[in-house]
Amino acid sequence: MPAGKLQALLQDLRRWALVSFKRHQGSWAISEGSDFDLDAALAEALGTIDEPDLSQLTTLVRLQPVLAKRHYCETGTLRWMVPLMAHANQFVEGLGRASLVCGEPGKSLGRSSAFGSFLLVLPARGQTVRQAANLVRKLEWQVDVLRPILVGVPRNGEAICELGRELMAYDRIRRLRSELENDAVARRELEARTTDVRTRLEEELRDALLRIHWINGDSLGLPVPVYDAPSSLAHLASAFADVVFSKSPHVFSELINRDLPSSNSTKARKDLLYAMLGKPDHKRLGLEGYPAEAGLYHNLLEASGLHRPVDGEKRSNESARYAFSTPVDDKVAARAGTFAPLWAAAVDMVIGAPAAVPLSDLYRLWQAPPYGVRGGVLPVLWLAFALANQHRMAVYKDGMFVPQIRPVDVDEALQDPSRFAIRHVQINEHRRDILKGVAKHLRKLDRTVEAEPLEAARGLVTLVFDLPPWSRRTLLLSDRTRAVRDTLAKASDPHRVLFVDLPVLFGDLPVPKFLEALGDSLQEMQSAYPQMLSRVMSRTLETLDASFASEGDIDAIRHRSKTVIGISGDFRLDAFAGRLATLSRDPEAIDSLLSMAVNKPPKEWSDQDIDAALIQLAQLGLKFRQVEAVSAVQHRHPTRSAIAVVFGTGGQGKTVSESFDVSASEDQRIQRLSDAIMKQFKNEKREIVLAALAQAGTKLVEAASSAERIS
Repeated sequence: MPAGKLQALLQDLRRWALVSFKRHQGSWAISEGSDFDLDAALAEALGTIDEPDLSQLTTLVRLQPVLAKRHYCETGTLRWMVPLMAHANQFVEGLGRASLVCGEPGKSLGRSSAFGSFLLVLPARGQTVRQAANLVRKLEWQVDVLRPILVGVPRNGEAICELGRELMAYDRIRRLRSELENDAVARRELEARTTDVRTRLEEELRDALLRIHWINGDSLGLPVPVYDAPSSLAHLASAFADVVFSKSPHVFSELINRDLPSSNSTKARKDLLYAMLGKPDHKRLGLEGYPAEAGLYHNLLEASGLHRPVDGEKRSNESARYAFSTPVDDKVAARAGTFAPLWAAAVDMVIGAPAAVPLSDLYRLWQAPPYGVRGGVLPVLWLAFALANQHRMAVYKDGMFVPQIRPVDVDEALQDPSRFAIRHVQINEHRRDILKGVAKHLRKLDRTVEAEPLEAARGLVTLVFDLPPWSRRTLLLSDRTRAVRDTLAKASDPHRVLFVDLPVLFGDLPVPKFLEALGDSLQEMQSAYPQMLSRVMSRTLETLDASFASEGDIDAIRHRSKTVIGISGDFRLDAFAGRLATLSRDPEAIDSLLSMAVNKPPKEWSDQDIDAALIQLAQLGLKFRQVEAVSAVQHRHPTRSAIAVVFGTGGQGKTVSESFDVSASEDQRIQRLSDAIMKQFKNEKREIVLAALAQAGTKLVEAASSAERIS
């Protein structure tokens, strides 16, 4: 005898030596300190079980699902049918349970794993297999072809029932007999018998599935003979899957072609969705290298033809423009034809609906037969569908029109698809004139749009949302422009805002005048912020005795600012001078100056903040000039000269005084004027010249004072 077999035999003998049995009154009892009579307990438990509870029995026996392997290899989607059991006298109830396991087509979002079942009808106690089969045939029942339930009566049904009763009896003993808690020997024996019965029952069930007569094979559209090969059930499952999911798209991606992708797959899918939004016109969506999302792109979007070069451009051209499109069958994208049916069904669903179609309804359409799309693929298909039809279909979120899908919208759609909806927008020839005019005005504002309802509405709404926050709040606009801005900001329906809301605001003007007035309002909205910045900057420079007319003027302001920085001890003045030292025509530079004046970021500005900023900037400008005039004390070359004069009018006993400063850029003009005065009075007496200058100076000061009082 080989050494291995001898060692195994010795181990068996050692194990059985631990337990000895003795015959006691026609039954077997467990000895070695155990008084528990397992056979008596079994007989007692069997007496309480008339027929095995098949729902409980299913949990005790591990029946493996039957995979549709060939269908999986051809389509990339793994599907299966599950074996179930029912008593002949409870067949209708068992049929209902089988239907629930399969899920209801189109109404069970996310329940597309098991698409059908093999229902084994077992004879009741005291009933033969033939009697059970005849009973099932006499009943009136019918199976939905979209949820195939193959009904059969196994030849070994009676043996299955008896083994099922025994297995449930052992389970009842384990749960209800408290004396087993302190009897390890009895527990081991109970576990051994339970394992043995379960193994025999599973073998009987496998044998039943291989040698069985299927009662309703012909009614399901497939000839179902009695099979003897072990792979016969897998062939049947694939055949049924081909019929039920006859229009299933071919998706060969293990990462997301499932109902619940893994966390890594979910991240790759989200990165792909972001790339679809970020660079839809780029080859490979701008993806570099071969990350996981690039694999998803090639297997799902490129292979299906959903993302391809625009018509007339070749894939080999690196500069070719790409776009999301309707799937078409061609040599490059051989799988595109399998996506065409579900795409067409979605288009028909949206166009034919009287209202917006919830995204969850679209998901149900794609998940139900004959498409059977997995939940992991749905978000990618939806976004591709929305981007390909963005010229004629509007996207809504919580009932509000979404002018442009953003990454945050993608995240929210992944969490709750029911918040989003899609609606088809139709127009007539009369309204197309309005669309052309709106598109023309938007192009004047550097926004390229097509004369389509969604493009025009999207362009108008985006124009408002792209305005600076101050422009979206300010009241310094005309009443009509404010009404247009507020209407577009609250637009919930592109069709309504274009053809109802906006025309009402303009009093139902004729189309040419309506478009002209709308263009003026759009221009006013667009230019409000730059005009406000220009006004603030002009008034600020007036306090500095400067202008913003040329680059030379800007350079002079920068030079003057460098003289003032760091010599006053006033940190706020230094901040003011520091911003002037980097001043430019860039709006961000002026934004920075205004933010410093009001101590708020631009997104929080209001009209009152701008008024307060003008006062603050005027005060800082005055301090700037004062410090500039005395900059010599810090050994800096002054860029302004401080001057004080006192004029006396002699006979009237009146004296006036004035102090002021002038910039270094005005020195040449002052010198020229001084030379002209001296030249004119060179032949006059010195006293007469000084008296004339005093009288003229007095008049200038008094005239300036009068002008200030009047203003």
